[in-house]
Amino acid sequence: MCQTHSLQLYLRCLHLFKLLISVYMFIYGLIVCTDLTIHQAYGSDILGIGVVITFLGAIKPCNVYVGHYGSTKHNKFALLMAVTFDTVVGIVQFFIGFTLALRGTPAYDRSLRRACARHTLEIDEDRCDDYWNDDRTAGVRLAWMSVYYRAVRDNDNARAKILAQAADIGECCGFGPPAACQRIENDDKFPNKFARDQYLGKDMLDQRVACSEDRACGGGAYCWYPEEEGTCEHFADSDISNANSLGCRYDWGLGSCLDADVDAASRGCAWHFEDTMNAKIYGHGVALMVTLGLEALTVLSGCCYCWKRKANDILPVDYVYEEPWDPVKSGKLMLHRPQDGNMQAEEDDLGK
Repeated sequence: MCQTHSLQLYLRCLHLFKLLISVYMFIYGLIVCTDLTIHQAYGSDILGIGVVITFLGAIKPCNVYVGHYGSTKHNKFALLMAVTFDTVVGIVQFFIGFTLALRGTPAYDRSLRRACARHTLEIDEDRCDDYWNDDRTAGVRLAWMSVYYRAVRDNDNARAKILAQAADIGECCGFGPPAACQRIENDDKFPNKFARDQYLGKDMLDQRVACSEDRACGGGAYCWYPEEEGTCEHFADSDISNANSLGCRYDWGLGSCLDADVDAASRGCAWHFEDTMNAKIYGHGVALMVTLGLEALTVLSGCCYCWKRKANDILPVDYVYEEPWDPVKSGKLMLHRPQDGNMQAEEDDLGK
């Protein structure tokens, strides 16, 4: 396993996989940097994480080249440089992956979020209050409103399909619980950590959750959400002529679901949309941590190869297992040896 040719083969395979991972990291880093909904849902600082992922994806191929050169030439300096770089990058990659996975983990159980999105609650309202007032929910709401703004006010069909798919898959409509604005109305401002500078109307940012101004929430009959002219305008049952809009039953909703009557089981899409947003970062965070296994194998293989003596630093194998060639024994070289008598005469002369 630790033979030179085996280590070279291992390292070449690992380098190939690392090139593929670097391409994946570069592309995903660009997605994190450019997807505004991610910045709105999880905070503007996630842009820095995207920049780091993109940088690592761009610089990794350079280290792959250094490692490949070191393994091909058995250059110990190049191998040591590649191993050191992989170790540092592995540590950074772990913390980035862990951060993404942590942020992509919902703070509230899916069943609770789904229950809180119902028009008629079947659980304790206090538990839902904590969920609706949480900063995490506020960030996801910003992302939903951003998609809604581009779909409705900028006539972006691609964004309109996103909301339509959310309504179809989640069997829901709008963000909050339908026709129950009084339960989630919140006068607080959105936290500064969330991106709010693009694709959001001023009326959306006055407070976290605003209800329709033309309502009678005191009586509890029509506590709806703000209307969107030309998209969602609902009227009281007694207003046969539809003369006075009381707002919209659905919280920034879009599509055919707006025409559906609200019943006890009607739901908003907050729970489903949060799952969709979490899927954008959680799985990738886990993937970044899992691929650290390749980094570890590369470091171990590189260290093992670096510790091995180079081929030109050891004796040839034939020399170790066979007696070296002797030209005298083979008869290729003749040495002149004087006769015994002559040798004795020479010794006598020297004695005199």
